[in-house]
Amino acid sequence: MQHALSELYALRQGRVLTHAAYAEIGGVAGALTKRAEALFNELAPAGQETARRLLLALVSPGQANEDTRRRMRQTDLRAAGPPVLVEQFLDSFGRARLLTFDRDPLTREPTVEVAHEALLRTWPRLRGWLDASRTRLQIHRRLNSAAAEWLATERDDGFLASGGPLAQFEVLGSDEEIWLSAIEQDYLAASLART
Repeated sequence: MQHALSELYALRQGRVLTHAAYAEIGGVAGALTKRAEALFNELAPAGQETARRLLLALVSPGQANEDTRRRMRQTDLRAAGPPVLVEQFLDSFGRARLLTFDRDPLTREPTVEVAHEALLRTWPRLRGWLDASRTRLQIHRRLNSAAAEWLATERDDGFLASGGPLAQFEVLGSDEEIWLSAIEQDYLAASLART
């Protein structure tokens, strides 16, 4: 709503917000979609690929339910692509209020997430990416959970992957469309070394 109001305010006639301006921006969902698409189109091809990877990292794909935003540590997200391109994405999408920045309540580390879940449902480009990558993203989120649990148990070998899950995780390790964090890479390497 805040984003739509900002867009609507920019199109005001004097001090009046009009229904015509609201229709022009496409309402709340339309304003988000148009802004995201415009920002994406301003990026060079390498920046667009980085934006795609980062946006996919910021979504938890649903199975029987809808996709939801995923909060990530900024340090993890910054490692997902060339630093200049990651900063460009964070800056442009952040200034447009399509991303929000906060701190983890426990660690106080800076975090980032998609500001509006409506964007996950209404931006056709992002919907297409999510639909095309859904299975891989779901496997990646399982890898992320397993690696976090392994780390929480001080890297106990009993928490390493094996069998079918390990085979799925190994495929992700060579998938250039899915970015693995340092802890996920360590977990995968330790699991593979144990077999």
